[in-house]
Amino acid sequence: IIIMNSSLCDIIIVIIRCSYRSVNIFHLLCTCMKSSVRVHKTVYAEMTVMLFFAVVTAVSVSVFVFLTAFGISKGIFEEAGLTLKDAYNKAAGRFGKLMLNFFIFYVSVQAVWFWCFDYSSLYDRSLRGVVSVLLDATGLSDFFGTPTLNMTWWYMTIAYSLIFVVPALAFLVKKTGPAIMLAAVFIPYIFLPDNAAYGEFARYFPVCMAGIVTAY
Repeated sequence: IIIMNSSLCDIIIVIIRCSYRSVNIFHLLCTCMKSSVRVHKTVYAEMTVMLFFAVVTAVSVSVFVFLTAFGISKGIFEEAGLTLKDAYNKAAGRFGKLMLNFFIFYVSVQAVWFWCFDYSSLYDRSLRGVVSVLLDATGLSDFFGTPTLNMTWWYMTIAYSLIFVVPALAFLVKKTGPAIMLAAVFIPYIFLPDNAAYGEFARYFPVCMAGIVTAY
C-alpha cells in the first residue's frame, strides 16, 4: 500500500469493501440459518449446502474488523485538529446509528420468520424477559449474556466495541507511533474478564491493530 499512489489505493479499498459486503451478506444468511437450526427447528434443517458455505466463508468477521479499524483510524489520522473528544462524539453517533439499524433488522426478522421461533421458551415471561428482548433487539445480548434468537449475533459486541476502542488506540498511535501496537495486542488478555463476549473481542484484537497500523 505504501508504494501505490492514493488513487490506486482508493480503488483497491472500494473493491475490497464491495467484495467483503457480498461475501458477508451471504455468510450472514447462511449462519443465521445455521444458528436457527440449532436452537429452533426450522425448515432449513436439511440445507447442508448452506451450512457448508457458512463455514467456508467464515472469514467475514476478520475482514469486517480490519476494515472498520482501518476506516475509523484513517479518518482520525487525516483530519487535522481533531481531538479525542470530537472523535468520541462521532463514535456516539455511529453507535446510535448502528444500534438503530440492527433494531430494524431484528424487527424484519420477526416479521418474516416469527412462526419459526418459540418466544415463550426463549424469553422469560417477566420483566427480565422484556429486558432480554430489548437487549437482543439492540444487539447487546451477547455482551450481557442474555438469551438471543440467533447465536451468530455475537459479532455485534465486537462491532460496538470497535466503535469506542479504535479512536483511543488511533490517537495513541498518532502520538507514539505504530510500534506501541506490539504491546497493545496483549491488553485484552491482561485486563478483560474471561467470558465469551470479551473472549471473542480478544480473538480479533490483533486484526484490529493491523487495521489501525495500516491506516497510519
